[in-house]
Amino acid sequence: MAFELLSRSPSKRKSAANPTPKLKSAVPIQADYERLVKQGKWCRDSEKSGELHPGQQCYRQIPESEGYPPADQVCFDKDTGQFTERSPDFVSAVSGQKKDGTCDIPLGITDPPHPFSQRGRRALGHLIGDISPEDPDIIGRHFGRFSGVSMGIALPKHGLSTPGLGTVAIPAILGFVAGELGARGLPLLSDVTRKYGFLPTMSLGAGNIAGLNLGVGFEKRDRPLPLVPINTYLTLGFDSSLAVTGEAGASSTFQAKVGVRIAPGKQGGLFALGSVGAGLAVGRDVSGVTSVDLGLGYRATDFMDVQLVRETVSGSTDRDTTYWLTLKLVAPQRVLEGHK
Repeated sequence: MAFELLSRSPSKRKSAANPTPKLKSAVPIQADYERLVKQGKWCRDSEKSGELHPGQQCYRQIPESEGYPPADQVCFDKDTGQFTERSPDFVSAVSGQKKDGTCDIPLGITDPPHPFSQRGRRALGHLIGDISPEDPDIIGRHFGRFSGVSMGIALPKHGLSTPGLGTVAIPAILGFVAGELGARGLPLLSDVTRKYGFLPTMSLGAGNIAGLNLGVGFEKRDRPLPLVPINTYLTLGFDSSLAVTGEAGASSTFQAKVGVRIAPGKQGGLFALGSVGAGLAVGRDVSGVTSVDLGLGYRATDFMDVQLVRETVSGSTDRDTTYWLTLKLVAPQRVLEGHK
């Protein structure tokens, strides 16, 4: 699943942490930013990276080469050249400038963002630090589509003799409906949880039984739970999984989960985690399930965890255990503070 790496919402922020170069006019002028592109200090959005800014040409500040710093961004109307918006990023996705002056950002299937290079991690940090808080409908739609299609694939096909109905039509319909629900529901949850110090999370896991797990949710990042001697942070989320099984062909689960992350030190390094969940399982039949997760993780950057989780899912008659190796993205704590 590919995510667009640009925020589409007009920003209400004041300025980026890295100061914008002083230009001739208080109102940004496009020619000044073209000059900065030629100087190698800024870069120009390509057609691909600017897809979420229709009708605009945007320019991004090239941040320092080390770490995952914030950076500025300005946009102009493609037809008139007039300034339209300034939208600084908490985590810049830019790793430099290409030969044609466009921004070096990993995008799409042939050049996906990944956690194995700083270039890839910057794009992932931008995804969770800027796009997910500002455009949760995009994240909700993708997650909903995956959940709906997974349920449709695993749904029992008893009595469905029409070619393509069970294998194509039902997963497509469920994917569309679930995607629209996700696009409407996740923004509402994001608004509510943000008021209480929660920030968005996303996760992708691979299981020991040829399974794939996708999750979205929220983690409390402003302060740990009170009256607990070890730093403990509340987590909320939704998980959707799809696995290949011998008997039913495929199985899928969708669960809501509540848990904690227990960090001996500050928000970084090693931590323990646990959660309980409830939801639906689809395979040989459709049934309600509950789950218990226990695991260990390491927060490699302010926005990225690597976790090993043991999940035990219990239904009316069965109990299954799966081990998940999970990459989890968490919006950086500075998102709560806003740009200064």
